[in-house]
Amino acid sequence: MIDKRALYTDKLKRNIDKWNEEINNFEARAGQAKADVQAEYLKQVEGFKTMHRELDLKSVELRKSGKAAWAELKTGVDLARRALGESIEAAKAKFN
Repeated sequence: MIDKRALYTDKLKRNIDKWNEEINNFEARAGQAKADVQAEYLKQVEGFKTMHRELDLKSVELRKSGKAAWAELKTGVDLARRALGESIEAAKAKFN
């Protein structure tokens, strides 16, 4: 039987790693941006980092949870995952 929780947490880990790379790319661009745009980049990066940390903590909690708590925690993780992904995509569209 396929363990849905393991599949979900593996996919979540890959997403978190991908978003971490994208956050690092934004941070690198901020360092190269002109002063007026740099502040906006850095504000975005800090927001991303906060969301990333929260999602990472939730993913750890999810992996450690029992089967009964998993479904409830998954809902919160899904919301955090969507929020971070959408924020990064919006920023990429804005700054590219």
